[in-house]
Amino acid sequence: MPTVNEKECRHADLDPRDVRRIAAGLERYAKEAQSIGLEVFGGSTCGSLRFSDGQNCSLILATMQGSWNGGDGGGMTDEKGLMRGE
Repeated sequence: MPTVNEKECRHADLDPRDVRRIAAGLERYAKEAQSIGLEVFGGSTCGSLRFSDGQNCSLILATMQGSWNGGDGGGMTDEKGLMRGE
C-alpha cells in the first residue's frame, strides 16, 4: 500500500482518499508490470511500457498519455515541513 502524505494533500487542496486510490492503482499496475518483466517509464511527454531484450535499448511496447515525469525521484522537506520533489 502506498504512503500518502496527508499534510501535503491538504496543502494542495486534494482529498487524501483520492490520492491514495490513484496511488494504489498505479502501484498495483507497476508491480504487475514488473512481475512480467516490464518497466513503467515516464518521459517528458508520455509514459511507456518497456522490455529489455538484452540489446542496448529497451523495446517500447506501449505508449501512454497523461502526466509523466521520469526524474530521479529525489525529495526533501521544505521550511514548512512539506515534502517536495526535485
